[in-house]
Amino acid sequence: MQIVKYPPIYSPAFGEVVFQISAAAEELLELDILANDQTTVIGKKRFRGSTLYRVNVAGYGRRQIEVTPQRPAAFSFAFPDKRIINLTLRSGNVRAATVMSAGTKQLDSYAKLSGSPDTIPISASQQDEFTILVDDGIPLSAEARLTGPDHNTTLTAIASTTAAGLTSICLNMPHLDTKLRAWGKGSLNDYETLEIGVMIETDQLLSQKYRLVPDSPDHIRLCWWNSFGQIDYYTMLRSVSDTFKVDKTRIYTQKGYKTIHTRGETAMRLISDFVTAQTMTWISEIIASPRVWIDHGNRIEPVEIVTDRIITSSDNLLQLEIELVKSERTVYPHL
Repeated sequence: MQIVKYPPIYSPAFGEVVFQISAAAEELLELDILANDQTTVIGKKRFRGSTLYRVNVAGYGRRQIEVTPQRPAAFSFAFPDKRIINLTLRSGNVRAATVMSAGTKQLDSYAKLSGSPDTIPISASQQDEFTILVDDGIPLSAEARLTGPDHNTTLTAIASTTAAGLTSICLNMPHLDTKLRAWGKGSLNDYETLEIGVMIETDQLLSQKYRLVPDSPDHIRLCWWNSFGQIDYYTMLRSVSDTFKVDKTRIYTQKGYKTIHTRGETAMRLISDFVTAQTMTWISEIIASPRVWIDHGNRIEPVEIVTDRIITSSDNLLQLEIELVKSERTVYPHL
């Protein structure tokens, strides 16, 4: 047998990841599919009767992927380890390997793996992350550049760290606020904008800009598994009071009907700001995302999107409206 074509590196696991293998017409081709550790067998395939075989291994990669928000206590880099997966084909002494990503889009090195616009809103109590793919081990650092009506401040948000592979820049705004106060630079409330520059020594690799906004009890911070297989955050507004739905299971006994099981779930309706088409393309990924969470600050809670619609205003701005429920229902026991 011979591997005649490999899939592109970082192919999306939610598409097709295809090897092409040639063999003699009567040769029995037996393949082992090895997990990320290149040792554990997670699948087997057997072929015979042809000279060219098309082997799609995407499903094996999908079962190994895990995408969850990075939640460090400080403003820092994180290196998520299950958002890209190594997969190996083995037949006798022949091996062929590829690397898959956790999204639906091809990954590019040294680019922001998100469809977010250049500037997004964030408050002083919130977290955020954006991720880049670094091919080689290089020293990265991050600068925080704040501008306000009275003064501007630049400080090192993350000290130089050798990065390789997926690298997430994790914003912890309360930690940044603590740094500002400790250095006598005021607080986040004194500033209007924030830019995070990812640096290679003194050269900027890329940046993400933020508009600092006040906190509100009506704001709900969502995070989701995006189309690049990474995590994005966006804040929406709770539009109306929550709806509580109850599902009861009853049986008929000699004494009449009896409730033996009750489940309850709370449905929450959220709306976005009116945004541009570019921003809507980005945040509408929430609708089809494999996983969505509410960010409560000190914890995240998985939720499911049950309904959605996009509203167009007279000036061609767009608004996303969704209804969500908690992934886990509340169960009430009965005697």
